[in-house]
Amino acid sequence: MSPDDLRPDFAATGQRDGPSPVITICALTDALRVAATGSLLIDLPTGVQLSYQVLIEQALLRRTVSDITGVVDDVLVPMRHDCVCCSLADEIVPTLRHWGERGRPILLSLPPAVEPAEIVKALVDAASAEPELLRIAQVVVAIDSQSLEDDLFGDDLLVERGLSHGELDRRAVGECLVHQIEFADRIVFETAAPPRVATALDHLVGGRASWTELHRTDGTKLLEPRAIDDDLRIAGGCGDLEGFWRGNPSFAMATGAPDRLGIWSVELQSDRPFSPYRLQVELGRLGAGRLRGRGRFWLPTRPGLRCAWDGAGGQLSIGPAGRWTGPPETYLVITGIDGDPREVRNAFERALLTDEELMLGETAWQLGDDGLDPWLGERARLW
Repeated sequence: MSPDDLRPDFAATGQRDGPSPVITICALTDALRVAATGSLLIDLPTGVQLSYQVLIEQALLRRTVSDITGVVDDVLVPMRHDCVCCSLADEIVPTLRHWGERGRPILLSLPPAVEPAEIVKALVDAASAEPELLRIAQVVVAIDSQSLEDDLFGDDLLVERGLSHGELDRRAVGECLVHQIEFADRIVFETAAPPRVATALDHLVGGRASWTELHRTDGTKLLEPRAIDDDLRIAGGCGDLEGFWRGNPSFAMATGAPDRLGIWSVELQSDRPFSPYRLQVELGRLGAGRLRGRGRFWLPTRPGLRCAWDGAGGQLSIGPAGRWTGPPETYLVITGIDGDPREVRNAFERALLTDEELMLGETAWQLGDDGLDPWLGERARLW
């Protein structure tokens, strides 16, 4: 008997015709994503598992397709781009189209340390173009609940753990992990989360994602369609803060979780811009250390530019996020562990324009260098 004889007969099992639901699974490490994917496949016996590994030194992707009977396909595919995420998106979409023709649930298992936003955007584009083939289901992130506190708030780099995607990948572990967690519909872990970890998740994603132990997760529930915000359909490309901000409209919103067990969040809001000079002085207090910060702000030197704030793992990214479509605002949500949230509040207030500076008017800020061209682009092009 051949492997094909063992595979499910969809006509006999009552498998209905329709688009293949795609469950996207990501994790920080290979062990976590393999455990999650294997467990969920058991709940979906008619499903197919599409897994990828990155062989960065050979500039190859390894694509493995399997189902409950074993491996169906195992090939090496050349990377088309220096960017791992872009190469994956280019390879995954045609492969999903092929398997989507068969109407089977698909478990898309991404390589370790891949952030799902850009991949899911490519899937949304593909499903929009061919809705009869593909449907976007839930995004699942597998985490180690015992190490999550240090992973989120520590300052380790992926390269220090052997998880980076090449020499140019200088992401922090916490930066990668929060981008996975905050994009997830479901977070799963193999052992019960300690109270501080559960509290941290409350502050980061409470109300926007659910979490549970892997053995309590029903894979069939993950076939439910993912809610796709229209902004994700027009979000920018990989590494684009504007695209990330547009594709994650709720990532910069406070969850309202109560401060407890040393985990706290502060919601900082003003209609005033930051002083570009004092902002640079206060960056260490607002963006470094054991903090997760997200939000948007504006500057008197660039009054029409909406700026994105994205900090984790001791690193801070700021960048252009399009133009304001309404009144500009400075709005940050910063979550910390231990420490004193009053220091963050005070640094925020010190960085804002004073009454005297506001009275100077917009033209007073049009001359001189604000020191932020490397992050926000050449200011001369904004005038």
